[in-house]
Amino acid sequence: MKHPHLHPSGDSSASTSKPSASVVTSSGSAHAVTQGKWLIDSSATNHMIGNPQCFSLLEQHDRLPPVLIADGSPSPVHGSGVVHVTPSLRLADTLYVPKFLCNLLSVTSLCRQLQCSVMFTPTSCSFQDLSSQRTISTGTESGDLYFLDNVSALSAFSSSYTDLLQWYLRPDHPPPRLLHQFLPHLPPSSTPLNCDACHLSKHHRSSFPPKQGRGSTRPFDLVHSDVWGPAPTLTIGRSSSYFVTFIDEFSRCTWVYLLRDRSELLDVWISFYQLIKTQFDACIKTFRSDNAKEYLSHAFTTFRVQHVIIHQTSCVYTSQQNGVAERKNRHLLDVARTLMT
Repeated sequence: MKHPHLHPSGDSSASTSKPSASVVTSSGSAHAVTQGKWLIDSSATNHMIGNPQCFSLLEQHDRLPPVLIADGSPSPVHGSGVVHVTPSLRLADTLYVPKFLCNLLSVTSLCRQLQCSVMFTPTSCSFQDLSSQRTISTGTESGDLYFLDNVSALSAFSSSYTDLLQWYLRPDHPPPRLLHQFLPHLPPSSTPLNCDACHLSKHHRSSFPPKQGRGSTRPFDLVHSDVWGPAPTLTIGRSSSYFVTFIDEFSRCTWVYLLRDRSELLDVWISFYQLIKTQFDACIKTFRSDNAKEYLSHAFTTFRVQHVIIHQTSCVYTSQQNGVAERKNRHLLDVARTLMT
């Protein structure tokens, strides 16, 4: 059983007259090819459709050669245009053949236009983008033919969807809900707008996964630190505008020191190191902070190297990697504001 094919006509008169193409359809499968369904054909050279209402953009002309239908009679091509079969499947250069009774999807044209690959199985087929490997569309086998999935009647992609898509692209891609607020005359569409530009340009940074358990098994194996400031109001007494925190990863005990300036960090760090060594008989093995210059100064680095302390710094613009100290700063500020109210 054969399904529709579009191929150069073998008629000898084609060499002296306008070239034509032919469509061969067996009578046994004609009942399965109904209007509104798209037949996937690996031998067809062009997409073809017989209903002009399916086009989102149609240019009517007579520059193309006629198509020979099953009974051998020529059927003129009245133009070509663009058809949105699904929100993610756009068919360009689709031929408008008024006498054509089925919608023909050319695998050759689709792979060339969308730069995609196609894979056929005994029961289905799928189209995938070559660069992103994203599935563009799928098909299902029925009656020895492959039909495109997710294609309902012509109303699914009627002019209402086209108008909504065009207005969506004009005012900087607003959400459809806001689009209907200032353009209430637009009819609602049940088909979701699938805009690749929005997915790429409006994509936010992926969230960091939650931390599982503690990063150390003994006290002072890992200490977090961060400097906060300057504060808009100086403290009473020392006139400090900064503070630095040291948090033990294992016990989450926190030490807070007030600073007049960031340059005092080294003296405070040495005092904190001696406190841990004397009072707890322990040594700090790993120290974690951000990339603030006071943590990377020559004097600070020299002290760290002399006492064999590993210094871990977060990546640039990634404060989440120093999240323990960042959250402690927020907690201290929240408590301070609450006590002053």
